[in-house]
Amino acid sequence: MLIQECMHEMDHYPAVKIFATDFNEDAIKKASAGIYSTDIEISVNSKRLEQFFIKKQATYTVKKQIRNMVIFSKQNLINDPPFTKIDLISCRNLIIYFNGTLQNKIISVFNYCLKNEGILFLGSSESILGQSNLFKTLSHKWKIYQKK
Repeated sequence: MLIQECMHEMDHYPAVKIFATDFNEDAIKKASAGIYSTDIEISVNSKRLEQFFIKKQATYTVKKQIRNMVIFSKQNLINDPPFTKIDLISCRNLIIYFNGTLQNKIISVFNYCLKNEGILFLGSSESILGQSNLFKTLSHKWKIYQKK
């Protein structure tokens, strides 16, 4: 939704594909359905609700313009082959649950997946774990890194 809003504001509409992956198949099914209860009215403003959702009885469904931008897929970050040539990876508060060796492996995989100068956005408790040879810090506070 933010990407759509930015494209509209800039009057520039590049092709955008968002790969939304998770290990949990049920989470992927639920997310790909794009159906939310009316409880989202608490956290989503009325302008966004009108612009990006269709209200049906007691639910909101994400409109096609957003759904067409997203590809949902089950993926095991540790074992499955990664996507490559990615502009931005947002992996927030996941790698903190792995041991140091696995964290380093995943950071290296992210480096491999990103385009040159691609962006890595981690969670507030995460870091590139001393792999500053692979990434340049853009924002220490927000844990945003750029592939070197």
